Amino acid sequence: MKTVKLFESKHIRSAWDEKEQKWLFSVIDVVGVLTDSPDPKDYWYRIKKREKISGIELSTICRQLKLEAPDGKMRATDCADAEGLLRIIQSIPSPKAEPCQRGFSPQNLWQMRQFFEAYKDTPEISTLLRELPWSSNLHILTKTKREEERGFYLRMAIRNGWQVREVARQIDGALFERTILDPPKLSTVLRELHTTSGEVFKDTYFFDFLALPKPHSEIDLHSGLLQNLGKFITELGRDFCFVGSEYPLQVGGKDFA
Repeated sequence: MKTVKLFESKHIRSAWDEKEQKWLFSVIDVVGVLTDSPDPKDYWYRIKKREKISGIELSTICRQLKLEAPDGKMRATDCADAEGLLRIIQSIPSPKAEPCQRGFSPQNLWQMRQFFEAYKDTPEISTLLRELPWSSNLHILTKTKREEERGFYLRMAIRNGWQVREVARQIDGALFERTILDPPKLSTVLRELHTTSGEVFKDTYFFDFLALPKPHSEIDLHSGLLQNLGKFITELGRDFCFVGSEYPLQVGGKDFA
């Protein structure tokens, strides 16, 4: 699969390597974008010649692929993956190349591309990325498979103020599946009165943070919950708070404690 990417309104030809599952980009096009050279082909030739004198063979990190040239013909051109491009960019004396030269690793570049591919067609979800730290965004991206699932965890993390550890715990606990794919059994009246009640109540709760022995008693569960109230309330959801232990309540004329 061959396609054309845009960077600063300039074309960068690329091709997908199905076997290695990665994109390859036209080196000449990248050189042209970063240098504004009127002849990027010659510029790239001079870079290779200069680096070769220094003992570095840039051609070894490139592959020759036939891509469509400006004249419409398929011509062989040097192409490289994200890691190879990063090495080549280190050899380009240009202000536009400086951000990559300062510290964008091949892994960073690959992750940026993953973000682009995942959210390019969903602007309503991509705007949520700005409200979470990089670590939380990266965990959601790498641990979820579907657009709906990513959007769910992004919204829940923002709404509940989750840190990355809580994001990871909720994903590992399959909160999306428990809430959306297998929603809790609630009465029709409750759903009509409170449309978001399905996100508040769950049929299954995970108390893995208690580290209870197997088997354990109800007293063990009670004591463990009291000692881990912060985590317990987080698992219940944002609409719950702790008032007191065995606090007496009266509902509908009946006493509960």
